[in-house]
Amino acid sequence: MKPNDEKTLLARWLNDELTPEEQRAFESNPEYAPFRKIVKGADALQSPEFDADGLRERIESAKDRKPAAQVWWYGVAAAVTLILGFFVFSNWESSIQSGAGEQLAYDLPDGSSVLMNANSDLSLKKWGWESDRTLSLEGEAYFDVAKGSVFTVHTQLGDVTVLGTEFNVLTGDGLMEVTCYEGKVRVTIGESETILAVGQRVRFVSGKLMESVHRHSAPSWGNGVSRFESLPIKYVLKALQDQFDVEIQNQELLDLNQAFTGQFPHNDLEVALAIVFKPLNITYQLDGDQVYLEPNQ
Repeated sequence: MKPNDEKTLLARWLNDELTPEEQRAFESNPEYAPFRKIVKGADALQSPEFDADGLRERIESAKDRKPAAQVWWYGVAAAVTLILGFFVFSNWESSIQSGAGEQLAYDLPDGSSVLMNANSDLSLKKWGWESDRTLSLEGEAYFDVAKGSVFTVHTQLGDVTVLGTEFNVLTGDGLMEVTCYEGKVRVTIGESETILAVGQRVRFVSGKLMESVHRHSAPSWGNGVSRFESLPIKYVLKALQDQFDVEIQNQELLDLNQAFTGQFPHNDLEVALAIVFKPLNITYQLDGDQVYLEPNQ
């Protein structure tokens, strides 16, 4: 059988268009068995519908290679393997995102759980999770970690490592803050390593590492209140924008490094704005989803 005839026969076989005689002839080809095994493997993985047209295009691109029949079958097998590899790797990776004003709960494969604050991004590899419990975080999340192998939260500034505990991580725009609520937490930022116990917190901001204590049993944002303790006001503005899906304009009117201590509720924008800006003697106007800060008269 000529290579071109083989290509046409394969395409018709993929589309289930062979006559009984052609089917028998096709199955007598010595390369049929391994190819059938590859395709059955794809079915077992519940892969997307097979792209016969795309496969035919790959076949046509290889038609000038020699020896034609043998190399063509290897090319088909490689193409199918590539498709299977893409399918498997796409199922290894998971990315979870919370929207503005949204708190999103997510259960990890080992029974650990994550509660994500607004506008946060979490990514992990599910494949082999039990032996490599590593994920990446941008934003803020509260972790309740089941006991097991080392559990690591990777951020742009550093890593948080535990075995089984409860803790909160806030990260983004040059800030990393870790608060321990149960057990012990190891925080690594650059060459600095800090071990936190219950009631302790470490914060890295503006190039400085600071440790402090707290008396809370869980992060307040999980109960609809954002609480801040001596945090630069720029992060408070970011929290307002994340929780209420607004844009705060003219921020340059503020000293964005000025420390802010206080809290605001997530269910009333007007109240939240008043709590943040009135103590600072800042006038503002709310227009739809835009908050305009105004200079003092």
